[in-house]
Amino acid sequence: MNALKLSAVALALLPVLGFSQTLGNIAIPGKNQWLFYGVEFSDASSTEKTAESAALIAGINAQLRDNGVSMLVSLAPIKARIFKQHLPDDKALTPYLESNYKRLLDVLTAKGVAAADINSVFIASTQPPDSALYYRLDSHWSQRGALLAAETIKKEVDNRADLKAAIAGLPPLTMKLVEQKRARPSKARDLTQLMSAEEGAKYESENFIPILFQRAAGTATLTGAEEVPKIVLVGSSYSQEWTGFADSLRYHLQRDVGNYSLDASIGQWVSFLRYLQSDAFQATPPKLIVWEVPERDMVAPPDFKFRDARYQMNATDWTLGATAWVQRNCQAGVGTVKGVSASAKDAKASGLGGIKVSNAAADASVEFDVANASKGADYLDARLSSATDQVLSIEVSAGKKIKLPTLALAGDGQPHVIRIPLTSSEGVVTKAKITLSAATASFEVAGLRVCQHKPTAL
Repeated sequence: MNALKLSAVALALLPVLGFSQTLGNIAIPGKNQWLFYGVEFSDASSTEKTAESAALIAGINAQLRDNGVSMLVSLAPIKARIFKQHLPDDKALTPYLESNYKRLLDVLTAKGVAAADINSVFIASTQPPDSALYYRLDSHWSQRGALLAAETIKKEVDNRADLKAAIAGLPPLTMKLVEQKRARPSKARDLTQLMSAEEGAKYESENFIPILFQRAAGTATLTGAEEVPKIVLVGSSYSQEWTGFADSLRYHLQRDVGNYSLDASIGQWVSFLRYLQSDAFQATPPKLIVWEVPERDMVAPPDFKFRDARYQMNATDWTLGATAWVQRNCQAGVGTVKGVSASAKDAKASGLGGIKVSNAAADASVEFDVANASKGADYLDARLSSATDQVLSIEVSAGKKIKLPTLALAGDGQPHVIRIPLTSSEGVVTKAKITLSAATASFEVAGLRVCQHKPTAL
């Protein structure tokens, strides 16, 4: 590829690049002016990685269930299987890829995870007018594909008594579908941006008939904690508002859906963890989480080395962190906090098991000494407040130092939940440290305590 310049959209695709893929074959020209995403073409060498991903999903699903939250996994099937008739002759679908979706679905359901079989429905619906379930020149499903995926999820919810009961008492939302009559050129063509400008220009934009959604009068979204949607969508770029998937869920479920999806560069693990850390989950936990994961990304567990280093995590650290953030009640832990200290000069102990810091510099830190933490079960629980927006760096010591994902903290002076697991991939934690990203007039850690959940399998 000659002097290839990638757009921001294309760059968001590249972090899942791995195995034998190179820039030279990431956008695969098919028949009839179709393009396919090379990263979709995994093989049996990825079986161990997909099994690890499935086990992590099953583990957090069990923890959510124990804490009163239901979850349904929505695997977005690979475009190459749904439209294999358009693949080039030298890139036929292998038996492994032909059966991979069913294999993943079977593994998840055997582990007690609710999952919708979108793949089978898509394969059965590839004749006009449903042939445009994916954009011809794009890696994402189309509005029509998103609508059919949401309908499949609705049927899965209706067929499961636990999921149906979870949302039964939620306020209804009257959402109407309005299909337009005039076709328009699609702007969805991210795969052409993985080609040279000269090659990409050879592909003509496709026309599609837009689908619009309208909230009926009197059902507009209200504000306030009581009106935070109790059904949430956490997913990839397949779930961002422009695809129509979130609105399609709102339409088929006739319930409001909060959308917390992020793009592929961040990955499904950090996206899900960020939602668990959010005020939305901590203050108003949902009844149902729909976790959309592209089938192709099941080959990428939290430590996937081809993802941006900022978003890589040890799988054990991800599990321990996510499990701590899921807990709704503090059961007294075994470990104890022996001491709390701060690097800032103007720091003093507060009355509720914490510390107050005044006039803190950008690199000021608060450190906790911990003793006798219970392996896989104990975690620190506290409330943080700051007068300035922060991106907190969190580090734990267990023989060696481990950096955990950063945590955004609003500078509104209000208390926000923080959870730090007291077991890491290196063993039981003896020290935990929080470092500020910005100078602030005040920072406080209050209500510090050690809590415990069911021991996590390590």
